[in-house]
Amino acid sequence: MPATRSAATVARSPEPYNKTSHSAPRILDSDVIIISSDEEDAVAPKRRAAPRTSSKNKTRAQKEVIDITSTPSDKTRKGESSRSAAQAKAKADAKEIARQKEALALYEKELERSKAEITKLKSELASEKEKAKGKATSSGGSSIPTDSLDDLATCEICTCIMWKPATLPDCGHTFCQSCLTDWFSTILAQHLTAHPHYNPNHPPPRVGPELLNALPQALHPYILTVMQNNSHPPYTCPTCRVAVRNRPVEVFALKNLVHTVAEAKGERPPPSVAVPAPVAGRATRGRAAPPPPPRRAENPWDGFFGKN
Repeated sequence: MPATRSAATVARSPEPYNKTSHSAPRILDSDVIIISSDEEDAVAPKRRAAPRTSSKNKTRAQKEVIDITSTPSDKTRKGESSRSAAQAKAKADAKEIARQKEALALYEKELERSKAEITKLKSELASEKEKAKGKATSSGGSSIPTDSLDDLATCEICTCIMWKPATLPDCGHTFCQSCLTDWFSTILAQHLTAHPHYNPNHPPPRVGPELLNALPQALHPYILTVMQNNSHPPYTCPTCRVAVRNRPVEVFALKNLVHTVAEAKGERPPPSVAVPAPVAGRATRGRAAPPPPPRRAENPWDGFFGKN
């Protein structure tokens, strides 16, 4: 059925019409379309239009929400916290700078003290050099370098300082006492292997040709055998191989010279070596010479040449 506007058609009400009612007549909206049917007795209910909210009200509501969530007091607190953090960092940086300045001042003071100490040591070294130069000049002679005296003070066998030099009277060569005793010990061991009855403290009598001719002829073989069995070991010089028939001797002047050269080179004798007594010379002329050191009870050469 075609739709008609409410101005041409009046809706019917199921209730009886009250003529005595003084209520105002209903004014229908001209925009509302009512669809009716002849088969329907009741009239369809009207649909109310939803109230429209204006854009001004929406903007006002949004502004109110923003103002509630972000208040001026919150902004103030954030600014104060950031300022306090910056102030704390600035204080910490200032303390660190002050500490580094103090450390730098200490380092500079220590550097100045070290420089002063170095200057003092340099001046002392220069003064010592001047003193040494003055002593060399006052002595009136040129100083001899210790390197040129090494050959005189060292042993030919071990090439060490001869703290106890021993000179061979048969050839004049000088060696360490320990090196020379080792050399003689080797020769003595070989001689004892061939002559086990040899005793250095009981040497055979020296029989010359004249004494041998004076003895009976029958005793000559026996005397020669005894002399051969008790002959001395063939000791020789380690350098020139000259036969050594006399025990080595100790030259005290050479010993003093060796000790002087060694001390000039900064070396010290071992504890077992006694410091030699000074030899009387120009420095001690006119004065009483010190007594010689006591002689040892055992001579290191008694085992090779017999006791005197």
